Amino acid sequence: MNSNDSWITVTGNNSGNGNATINFEVDQYTSTNSRSGTISIDYSSGSKVFSINQTGCSYSVSPDSQIVPPAGGNYEISVNSESICEWQATENIDWIEITNGQSGVGSGMVNYYVSSNSFSSERTGTITIKNNVFIVKQLGVTTSVNIDKPGLPTEFNLAQNYPNPFNPSTEINYSIPQVSFVSIKVYDILGREIRTLVNEEKFVGYYEVNFDASSLSSGVYFYRLQAGKFSDSKKFILMK
Repeated sequence: MNSNDSWITVTGNNSGNGNATINFEVDQYTSTNSRSGTISIDYSSGSKVFSINQTGCSYSVSPDSQIVPPAGGNYEISVNSESICEWQATENIDWIEITNGQSGVGSGMVNYYVSSNSFSSERTGTITIKNNVFIVKQLGVTTSVNIDKPGLPTEFNLAQNYPNPFNPSTEINYSIPQVSFVSIKVYDILGREIRTLVNEEKFVGYYEVNFDASSLSSGVYFYRLQAGKFSDSKKFILMK
């Protein structure tokens, strides 16, 4: 008998008579892909092929994305693995710097620093960990997200607008606990769509959007938030 692959080694006798036990070793494997190998067993009346399938290592990262304020700062990513898995972390933009944990085996931690954003627009960068892309979204100095609230939201929420009644504009606050495609639309009392306020993917965070009704007539209107399976609506009154 003999192994047909270099990562499989027959450790005991590779020949014998009658009944016998075959002992073999399989090398440590750190790839995420699985692999297959064989051991050939030849005897007087024919041969058999013994198949060996080795699964690839698996891992996950948490969180899977991060939203950061314009001031930037230090953050971390947890790499979780139940097996011996080699990984390497690489930043893909110059305003993100990995400060510790560029590589590792098994579970570990990646520490990274985000420089300040002095521009008004938000920006998005990534860190690649093995075949996982970790997204970092940094707010611009005028991005309308409330970053003073402690921590990150744990549930979807659509708040009542303020002020209400209003003339001619009002603010609508909402929170997103996970990366979601978010839609906020305004409808009149007959259910006709009047305006789309938000229609894009949003990262975890607290948000605020302004609704200007200067061109609309006084009356009762509704605004509706749709984010994944979550949906909620509120009534507000335009009083000119």
